[in-house]
Amino acid sequence: ITWIDDFMRPNPSFSFRTLADFFRYRCGETPSLLAYASIRDNLNIEYQLTYRDLEQAVDSLAGHLVGRIQPGARVLLLYPPGIDVVTAFWACICAGLVPVPAPPPDPIRRKHSMPRLHAISEDAQIALVLTTSGIAEASSDLPIVEVGRRVEWLSTDRSIDPGATVVVPQPNDSSLAYLQYTSGSTASPRGVMISHRNILAQCDALQEA
Repeated sequence: ITWIDDFMRPNPSFSFRTLADFFRYRCGETPSLLAYASIRDNLNIEYQLTYRDLEQAVDSLAGHLVGRIQPGARVLLLYPPGIDVVTAFWACICAGLVPVPAPPPDPIRRKHSMPRLHAISEDAQIALVLTTSGIAEASSDLPIVEVGRRVEWLSTDRSIDPGATVVVPQPNDSSLAYLQYTSGSTASPRGVMISHRNILAQCDALQEA
């Protein structure tokens, strides 16, 4: 996920064990600076978030998620490119959950995209789906189940109860941070297990270069 690399430019004098550790450091270090922006085709900024705005949005969603599912559960992220998926990803990380980003169903190529999502949800044992209201409505015929029950879909672009502030037990650096699946164009999608140590090491290498 390339936007993680852009976000994470660690100070060499600091050592971080998890992505959540770094998220808190980065937001606290430069709260008023621009974290993310969505750019239109004409290069005008459509909308943007400072680190303070980002942290508030992430904490609101993370607090809601903590009250719904157990730490370590896998959460499918179905979003178009944009700030919504960024917020959902970091909310999962800060709530002690494992995000599983995947392209939303393609209305033109449903015969390929629907089986792919079925395969990902079954392999990852998805406990919750985060998406937008538009994608949720367009994908109402996609049943994602876990242990015989239909998995809940949560539209994060609608008003949700932020929940209480909860201290989440933090994983160690070898714990699973997120799952990245292959395209599934020639075979069933396969998940790559990315640990906190993996992504932090990658960012250290980028910083060195």
